[in-house]
Amino acid sequence: MDTLSPEGARRRAYRIVVAQIVVTLGCTAVFWFLGSGRAAWSALAGGGVSVATTGLSVLIAFSRCAAADSRRAARAFYRAEFGKLAGAVILFALIIQRWNPAPLPMVGTFMATLLLVYPAALLVL
Repeated sequence: MDTLSPEGARRRAYRIVVAQIVVTLGCTAVFWFLGSGRAAWSALAGGGVSVATTGLSVLIAFSRCAAADSRRAARAFYRAEFGKLAGAVILFALIIQRWNPAPLPMVGTFMATLLLVYPAALLVL
């Protein structure tokens, strides 16, 4: 079985964030060329929610206190996942409340960052 150091795991987690940025920019470009500016900005907002929440999750899960022992590490991962869920709900609520996004590009890009990146991360990263 291949073991991974905490620093190696953190690097792999940050690669997921970078991959989500790439997918977000790709989806934004597609919606820009095929749709409109509103569709592109909506795609950027949806992908941005995914990138922001995953980045926050990585920061919490791989904090210095999480590396102290296995019990703290487990708590940090639970906090990270709760923060990711709460962050996504809050960010989507703010985006919808303050700006009238196009739903399909926003949700589609959010889902693309999850459905394309995480399975690929299992195979590649």
